[in-house]
Amino acid sequence: MRQTNSADLVLRQRERSGLMVSMVFGLIMAAGLALGHISTHHSILEVVWVSAASAAIAIYLLILFWYVYNNRYLTTIGYLSQLPSIFIMAFLPYTWYTSVGGYSLVPATYLLKTSLPVWAYIFILISGLALRPAYPLILAAAYLAIWLVLMTIALSDPRTVVTTDFVQNAFSPAIIPGYVSLYALGALVMGGLLGWITYSYRKSIYQAAQLEVASTELGRYFSPAVRETIVTQQVSFGGARVKAAVLFSDIRGFTTMSEKMSAEETVSFLRDYHERMVEVIYRNGGTVDKFIGDGIMVTFGTPQPAEDDAARAVKCALEMQAALAAMNQQSGMPVSIGIGIDFGDVIAGNIGSASRLEYTVIGDTVNTASRIESATKDFGKSLLFSETVRDRLPPGITAVEVAEVQLRGKTKGTKLYSVS
Repeated sequence: MRQTNSADLVLRQRERSGLMVSMVFGLIMAAGLALGHISTHHSILEVVWVSAASAAIAIYLLILFWYVYNNRYLTTIGYLSQLPSIFIMAFLPYTWYTSVGGYSLVPATYLLKTSLPVWAYIFILISGLALRPAYPLILAAAYLAIWLVLMTIALSDPRTVVTTDFVQNAFSPAIIPGYVSLYALGALVMGGLLGWITYSYRKSIYQAAQLEVASTELGRYFSPAVRETIVTQQVSFGGARVKAAVLFSDIRGFTTMSEKMSAEETVSFLRDYHERMVEVIYRNGGTVDKFIGDGIMVTFGTPQPAEDDAARAVKCALEMQAALAAMNQQSGMPVSIGIGIDFGDVIAGNIGSASRLEYTVIGDTVNTASRIESATKDFGKSLLFSETVRDRLPPGITAVEVAEVQLRGKTKGTKLYSVS
């Protein structure tokens, strides 16, 4: 699933709602044009063709509304829905001009003195509700084109008077070209500003969705407290040598047990087991490095080390045993686990290929912890840890020596301890 899916869904819903609002407004405007022209008509033919044009706009918008309502072809319909707004903006000056007598009676400069700018600004503003930057820009450009046509017609009229007097500009056929040009400039500024605002808003939604996905991905490995630290402090995952406690746990005799269970039962059992264990791990600030079948590898001290990493690892192991005991009572299918812990240097970072990276730790401490876990079978203990772990335990945890063994790959003996 792409990271932007959740952002796409949010933006699609917002665009859908905005388009429906703009279409309803277009329907109201189309009806208003027809009624207004009928009330001020000069001929039946005029009424017929204006009513026909308004009805065509309404039918067109209703068809587009149906597609938007059913969430179909939203992008294409969104662009097509701008056409009625452009047509209405072009139609408004004509409707008003003909209603007062037309070119034969009224100088063309009055084409520049209608309420068109107000309605054009409203159309541009409403188009911004769909949160697509192109919409207000398209309508602003369309209004500029309409204004240029009207300005050309006005300046071509021999009755046109150019003035610098604001009173004459307001109450006579005379115009101040620079002043009436402000309407077009205002539309361009509004369209550009809305385009920038909607672009910024869309970008913010995408960034928020990406952070949400990143946080969800982090939640697969880190406890909520550790995840919050990673996000707020921008912890690097490029690779670092740190001191950490590594814990391995494994279910005893799981292979034999799973042979008596169906595949569905095996998966259901492991899901229940892992959920219980992960809850304990997260409660103690551990990081789930990986699941290895029925085994779990956990680190304490990655991505950021702490003074009590070893102590929290042992505390976590004890709580995992308690959680397993509660699970055994409920399931009626008792199982046991072995847990091995070591503390020392590890290399932590994103390891793997360019197509598949995994945040993990490697090093001798990891290998030692795994072999200590295997040694729990030989000594009949559910928990064993190394001397480096014992040296970091608080006074409240009493460790007892179990044996000194020669672990595979080690030249010196390793003392193993458990909790009394």
